[in-house]
Amino acid sequence: MLKNRLRVVRDVTEKLTALEAAIDDALICAGDLTVTVASGRQKANLSAVVAQDAIGLTGDALKSLHEARAQMVQAHSAFAEARDQMGLRTYAGGNFWKPPHADAANVSVVVNEDHKEEDHKEQAA
Repeated sequence: MLKNRLRVVRDVTEKLTALEAAIDDALICAGDLTVTVASGRQKANLSAVVAQDAIGLTGDALKSLHEARAQMVQAHSAFAEARDQMGLRTYAGGNFWKPPHADAANVSVVVNEDHKEEDHKEQAA
């Protein structure tokens, strides 16, 4: 049972981290597009009205991406709470700046309230 719970937590964490990264990538692309359009307009010596509707729509999409990112941060906290409700909690999360799958040396240790510490690396095997 514990092994299954740990596997679920690992799988959800992996998908959550991937979604967060995808939103960040989309934010970067939208920002790059906005900069490219604005600088391109200046380089081509075009009027500010050229592509204004497109830039406005891109800005709307950028705002939506910011909102989606904020919602995923809230979801991340909610998932952490759900993990705790399952009787699991993070004991030593490792490097704060990198998700566990991005750094092989960064292995989270999970504590089950009814059992001793178990290492994610052992569960993955």
